[in-house]
Amino acid sequence: MPTIKAGDLPQTISLPEGQVLTVTGAPGATGVVYLLDPVLGGTNSLQSWAVVSGALAPIGPYAGEQRLLVTCSAGSVIATTANAAVSAARVGRDVAGVAASVGDGSTQIPLRVNQLVGSMRAAGTGLPAATNSVSSGAATKSFAGAISAWGPFHAVQLIFGNHTATPAVIDNSCVATSSTAYPGGVFNIAAPSSGFGAPTGPVTVPAAIGADATAMRRRPGIALSPKMPARSVPRAAGELDNGKYELLFWRNVRLGNNNTFTFGDLGTGFPAAWDAVNEGFSILTADPTFGVDTVANPGSVVTSTRETGVAGLAIVGALFHYDRKMTTIGGAGDSIFVGSPNSSGVIGAPYIFKAAARVRATGKMVSYFNGAISGSSMQAINLHGRDIVDLNMLDIMVVHSHTINGMTPTQLSGNAADWDGQWYFMMDLIQYHLDKKSGNQVLILTPLPNDSFTPSQNALRLKQRDRVINSGLPYVDVESLADSLGHWANPAHVLDGTHPSPLGHEALCEKVKPVLLTMVP
Repeated sequence: MPTIKAGDLPQTISLPEGQVLTVTGAPGATGVVYLLDPVLGGTNSLQSWAVVSGALAPIGPYAGEQRLLVTCSAGSVIATTANAAVSAARVGRDVAGVAASVGDGSTQIPLRVNQLVGSMRAAGTGLPAATNSVSSGAATKSFAGAISAWGPFHAVQLIFGNHTATPAVIDNSCVATSSTAYPGGVFNIAAPSSGFGAPTGPVTVPAAIGADATAMRRRPGIALSPKMPARSVPRAAGELDNGKYELLFWRNVRLGNNNTFTFGDLGTGFPAAWDAVNEGFSILTADPTFGVDTVANPGSVVTSTRETGVAGLAIVGALFHYDRKMTTIGGAGDSIFVGSPNSSGVIGAPYIFKAAARVRATGKMVSYFNGAISGSSMQAINLHGRDIVDLNMLDIMVVHSHTINGMTPTQLSGNAADWDGQWYFMMDLIQYHLDKKSGNQVLILTPLPNDSFTPSQNALRLKQRDRVINSGLPYVDVESLADSLGHWANPAHVLDGTHPSPLGHEALCEKVKPVLLTMVP
C-alpha cells in the first residue's frame, strides 16, 4: 500500500479505480488532497477541500482518519498538509468495506461497522431505539416485541446497534408472525399463530466509532442476525393499537453474566403515546422476562403483558425481505429527522415517517428508513448517509439543506463559511446517492425556520433557500412556515425554537407528502 509520510509531502501517488485514500492525523489537523484530472491535465482544488471523483471531499479539520472512497477512473493525487499533525496519506483497496456475500442466508452477515446508523426504522420498522446502554447483573433476561412491516414479507433479519465503546453480544433471538397481537381482544405476543422459529445463536455487535462523550453522536456498530424465514399473514382488522400492517414478533435473550448486551428504551409512556400517532404501524413491547431463556424455551411464556412504562428492547430495526418491490424513503439527519425529543409527543414519528406512511396508505408500495442521530453536524450526516447508501437501502433520500448543529461538531451556524460548508456536505451526499444506482432520487427541504436566527443568519438562510430552488433537483419549499426574520411563524409549530412540535411535523408532512406522491411509481 503506497504511503506518503508527512515529511515527504507534497508527493504524487497512484490512485487506481475503486480504492480508498486514507489521511491520518491528529484532532484539528488540516490538509489538502488534489486529484490530477487525467483529461484536463490540471489540478482541481478549493482551499481546504479535495476534489475526488468530480465531487468535493474534505480532509480537515478532523480527528483520526478520513477515508475518501474514490470511484473515478485511474489517476493520481497530490497530498499536502497545512501542519505536521497530519502524519500520513496512503492509498489501498477498502477491504473492510467490500460487501459480504449473502450466500444461503444460514450464517451471520459480517457488516462493516457504521453501515447502518442511528435511530433506525430499517426497511420500514419505525423503531426510534437509542441503544446506548449495556446490561448488567447475573440473571438471564428476555426481551419481546412486535412491529409492523410495510407489506407482505417472507424472511427477516434483526438489526442490532451498539453505541458503546465495547463490542456487544446478543446471546440468542427468534422470530414469528401472526395476524394479531390481541387474540380475543387481549394483548398477547407470547403465542403467535406461526410459532417461534429456530434460534439464531449469538450475534456480536461491533463497538461504536468515535470519542464523542455523547454516545448517540458516535457512529454505532451494527450487525444483522442470520436471515430467518418468516411468512407474514394479513393483519386482523380492528386491532386495539390501530395497527393494520403485517406483524413480526421477535424475542432476544441476555444470558446470565453477559454484561455487554446492548439495549435501549423508547421513553417513558411510549406505548400509549405511540398508538395515537402510529399511522397504522405497530410498535409493541412486552414486560421483560427474568430468569428464563424464552428463545430456547419459547413455550415457557404463554401470555404476555404489554409494558406501560419504559419500553425496553434489544433491536434497533428489522431488515424485511418483502414479496413485492418497495420504494424506500428516508435518509440520515439530526434530531428533527429522528423525531426527537420523545417527550414532545412526536415519539419517533417525524414528518417524513408521517408522509411515507400516508403515501403507503394510498396503496403505493413504499417503506421507510431513518438513519438519523440526534446532535449530528452536516459532516456527520454526510458520513452516516454514505453508510446508508453503501447498503443500497434508499430509493428516495430526503435531505435537509441546513442543520443548527453546524457544518462540523466544532463549527456552529453563524457565518457564511458554515452555510457554504453545509451546502458542500449536503450536495456531496446527494451526488454519492444519485451515482450509486440508476433510479435513485433525492428530495431537498429548504432551510427550516429557527427562532435563534439573527438578521445576518436569516440572510444566509435565504441564500441557501435560493440554492435549493435553483439546484434543478426535486425540493420542498418550507418558507411559508417562517416569518420575515426566519423564525417559526406559528409558535404552535415549535417546541423550543428549534424542534418542531407534533403540529410542526404535521405541517411539514403536508408539504412533503404531495411531492413524494409524484416521485413514487
